[in-house]
Amino acid sequence: MGCIVFELATGDLLFDPHSSSSYERDEGNVIVSSCLLTCEDHLAQIIELLGEPSQDYCLTGKYSQEFFDKKGKLKHIKDLKFWGIESVLVCVLYEIHSRLV
Repeated sequence: MGCIVFELATGDLLFDPHSSSSYERDEGNVIVSSCLLTCEDHLAQIIELLGEPSQDYCLTGKYSQEFFDKKGKLKHIKDLKFWGIESVLVCVLYEIHSRLV
């Protein structure tokens, strides 16, 4: 619901996951699929915005082993850039104010 409200208010996507060839690699003769990488990119964007979930949380899902290692870290995306929801909202409010003035 929060993502929809954000997108309606700003006209921008809060999360815009995509597969990047820089993440695609041969994992022991199995090429990681772009669909899996898109899902992991989406998880990475959520983690960057909301912070790291607990290890238990990361490891309890039906498909958690596809995305997280045994320590609860993303398997293929290592360089996360945390920015926080507060920073996003401040930037968005500034941008909306600039459009109105």
